[in-house]
Amino acid sequence: MTLIPDPLSFLKDLIAIAKKDNILSSEERKLIDRISRNLRKYEDAVNMALEDGVITSEELKSLLHMQKRIVEDVTRKAEKMTDKVTEDEKIILARLLEYIADHSIKV
Repeated sequence: MTLIPDPLSFLKDLIAIAKKDNILSSEERKLIDRISRNLRKYEDAVNMALEDGVITSEELKSLLHMQKRIVEDVTRKAEKMTDKVTEDEKIILARLLEYIADHSIKV
């Protein structure tokens, strides 16, 4: 069972979005790096939860909370990097939201 299908492909998509204007700014790179770190932590948590083949209600609650924290963390990071979130950063954040929604655990 996979709850994060091919995060590497997703991260490559984010880089392509950021480079649409032919520039990968340091802020965009930092934002994508933050997303990558968060997704790795989430993937590790999912794998741990699946070790026994069952996701308990506590594990589910923890994973759903992690998804929410990923979005909040990345959004805060984008807001702190500059006074204004750029259009590319907004698209990256929107794509992250889509990705999490598409691959969220359904209850």
